[in-house]
Amino acid sequence: MLFKSKRALYMMLAVLLLMLSAMMVCGLLYFLNQPLRQIKIYSANPVVSQQAVENVLKPLTHTKLLKLNLAKIQSQLQTLPGVGKVVLARIYPNTLQVHLDSPAVLGLFNGNVLLEDGSIVPPRKDLDTSSLLNISASDHDLPKVLGDLPHFRAILKRGRLKLKGISYTDWGVYQLQLSDGVHVILGRAHQAYRLALFTKVYPDLKAEHKTPINRVDMRYKTGLALA
Repeated sequence: MLFKSKRALYMMLAVLLLMLSAMMVCGLLYFLNQPLRQIKIYSANPVVSQQAVENVLKPLTHTKLLKLNLAKIQSQLQTLPGVGKVVLARIYPNTLQVHLDSPAVLGLFNGNVLLEDGSIVPPRKDLDTSSLLNISASDHDLPKVLGDLPHFRAILKRGRLKLKGISYTDWGVYQLQLSDGVHVILGRAHQAYRLALFTKVYPDLKAEHKTPINRVDMRYKTGLALA
């Protein structure tokens, strides 16, 4: 009798375990098959607006999170201008996380954002462009300007000066704008030498002039001109 009771008890426990396992599996499947209800976008991208990202992701709403094709979504997001690395993550039960990165911003080129990968894209409407370097040149001359830019910055850094804008005219004249507003005309030749000379004399020029200096023309062989 005792044997039969134990056997019945074991069978009952086995049935209960099976029922519990089935309930857990059903619960897990229900948990994993929830539709997408929330999209969280994390982005420091200076070009792509959140609205543009949402337009790509909106058709996915109510698709089961488990069935989302992350590789396809990633490819679609990377077609947006200025988008670099895209990282997607499913956060169960119903959230998709989107992390957007972009190539570093070199500056504003003729009003558009110039990225380090060479792409040129319109800025976001809410982008604060006040701290970006302004680059003015033709498309043809842009590679030359980008090649000379690190040298100019290095020279200015030694003089504790910061570049705000750079322009290169069709006839090959460089003009720099510094963060304090002064414009430095370097001309078509010996630009590095002229800029180095400017950084040496500029502190004394500022000290001697009570009014702000607007322009310094370094194209003279025997000196410079102020305006």
